[in-house]
Amino acid sequence: LPSTNPPPTIAPPTSSPPPDECTDLALPGNWGADGRTCDTYENHGGSAYCAHESINDKCCFCGGGGPNPRPASPPPDECSDLPLPGNWGGPGRNCDTYESHGG
Repeated sequence: LPSTNPPPTIAPPTSSPPPDECTDLALPGNWGADGRTCDTYENHGGSAYCAHESINDKCCFCGGGGPNPRPASPPPDECSDLPLPGNWGGPGRNCDTYESHGG
């Protein structure tokens, strides 16, 4: 009988904002106390808070903030040779043996 189950769906990949877009920076002292962020002030008075230097310098909605960090480079591929099977991995033979003979 044919299956009545639908095929699985694959979620689209998520992406981070481009590096040239703004990122809010951590707020100093009491401005950032109790988990307050730039969003807190943007959603509670908005640009009126930009008159305060700490908010103005750290928050994108005031023209401050910083660029998004560039994505970290992926770590270099680290490779470990596995033991070779049978006679290929005979006494004293490993991947280096064959690489030194031209790969």
